[in-house]
Amino acid sequence: MPISLGIYDFFAFTIPGGITTTAIIYLLLRLGMKIDLSDVSIVEFILLVAVAYLMGYATDFLARKTLGLVLYKKSVFDSVVEEFNRRNPGYKVLSNKLDWYVSFAFIKKHDFAVAQEIDKLNVQNIMLKNASFGFLLFAVIFAFEFFVNRFNPIYGISSLICLILVFILARESKKYARWFFEAICQTLVALSVPPDELVEVMHPKEKPSRRSKK
Repeated sequence: MPISLGIYDFFAFTIPGGITTTAIIYLLLRLGMKIDLSDVSIVEFILLVAVAYLMGYATDFLARKTLGLVLYKKSVFDSVVEEFNRRNPGYKVLSNKLDWYVSFAFIKKHDFAVAQEIDKLNVQNIMLKNASFGFLLFAVIFAFEFFVNRFNPIYGISSLICLILVFILARESKKYARWFFEAICQTLVALSVPPDELVEVMHPKEKPSRRSKK
């Protein structure tokens, strides 16, 4: 397995999955289940990482079905392409003929290194979206504890902080999603258009010599 794929999996799924797993463990502890995490062996730690990795995929699915409905009411790719075509009337990216992953595959075929740099933006998008869902779970749990524990302000403040994090991370996720699709559009143009159509060399007027002045 390539190292880049491992890093992709770690950031996009394991970290958000770890947040969701932590929320579930916290909930189980509050419900009375005894879980001893004071002395975790290397094998147990590896198992926890594996659980967090798998939980990351479940978190991604749930985040797309919940936060995704709010963040992506309209296709981000279509929205970015419309704006890109409006800002660059000389070129037109045909989003109605190609899905974004086909366009990205075209870029990967022509320049794999550039595709990897673009893909980092999508990694951050997925990681932030999934982490946002994990903090949403914490916000719900703390809100429940706020009412159960006779309006304890600690739980109320904790729930509020988690909700703020949900909002911030969700907005950042959408921002990186837009940057990802903008990078695809920009690279498609750069790969498809000859350089002389992108840059016009302007030759400065020659200054008159001193002799001509005389």
